[in-house]
Amino acid sequence: MKFFLLFFLLIYGIIHGYAYMKTRAVLSIRGWRHLPSFLFILMMVTMPVLTRLFEHSGFESIARIMAYSGYSWMGFIFFFVSAALLMDILGIVYILAQCFLRSAVNWPFSKKISFWLPTLVALLACFYGFFEAGNIQINTVTLITDKLPPERERMRIVQISDLHLGLIVREDKLNKVVAKIKEVNPDLLVSTGDLVDGQLAKRNGLAEIFQQITPSHGKFAVTGNHEFYVGIRQSQDFIKKAGFQLLRGEFVQIENWLTVAGLDDQVPEDVKTARLARLQALIHDHQTGFNEACLGRTMDVLLEKPGRKKGQLLGRSPWLQAVHVAAPEVLLGTVATVKIIDLKPNSLTAILTDQESVAPETKTSTLESAD
Repeated sequence: MKFFLLFFLLIYGIIHGYAYMKTRAVLSIRGWRHLPSFLFILMMVTMPVLTRLFEHSGFESIARIMAYSGYSWMGFIFFFVSAALLMDILGIVYILAQCFLRSAVNWPFSKKISFWLPTLVALLACFYGFFEAGNIQINTVTLITDKLPPERERMRIVQISDLHLGLIVREDKLNKVVAKIKEVNPDLLVSTGDLVDGQLAKRNGLAEIFQQITPSHGKFAVTGNHEFYVGIRQSQDFIKKAGFQLLRGEFVQIENWLTVAGLDDQVPEDVKTARLARLQALIHDHQTGFNEACLGRTMDVLLEKPGRKKGQLLGRSPWLQAVHVAAPEVLLGTVATVKIIDLKPNSLTAILTDQESVAPETKTSTLESAD
């Protein structure tokens, strides 16, 4: 978390430094005017961090004002720097083109235009984003499957994500979201992270709004990174109170044809290592069981290349298992019918079906020669 915070402040500070250079070149900031400019930049760079500190300290009203101003400024500075950088890159390309083409045509945009045009773009983008954020829409994706039982015509699942309930997103916005969900009337509701983004202990009523939704197959949620920023315990309490079942590296089988699984956004290394070991063991058990079921079976194998031993070819079964077959090289690149006679840790051993009748006699003859 500390590394992330330092990295954020570094990148955000560089962005502000670039924007200040563009501003100073146009507004002629000199002398004592550098001090208030520096203080403003320092305040805006640290505003997201200060907002969290004030919120955790219980100064919710101040934190909310800081959140609106700080996050609005963050959006503006992002759009401004993006547009200004684009113009600078075009200017560099233009200069290089002049050098190669030996042209004397001047760059059509002055310093003022290169500043005010990105400013206008950033303002328009912010206004559009402000109104678009209140325009809640439903995106519908239809999946055709044969896994539904005959008696069920459809299964309607609603996914919500990144609501960021907290200082800015409150009851009014959540009521609109819930109203949209009710219109769809889902069989299953899933929240895929970042449901919360603030101290919700004093925000009564938010969880109760979610309780209005009661899908027939339940409500499930997973964590995002903001659940950990806020505090995983507080986030868990809110998600549970809202009627969601939180899945943290686990699954729930709702019907024999429907299973819901969820993983945390952030997982400790020891937990990931343990999960990987269990998964590898499970895959090994399934692989071993499937291979054992193939013993004695006859199947078609694509013979791909020579094996390590003389007179041996390596092929692939219809299930992509490695199969070693004693066969002449003339069969390379063909599909041969074989019978599985032995199992190896990572492969199967087989014989050509037309050799099956002579195989026992060959073994007997070899033993007699050895005696």
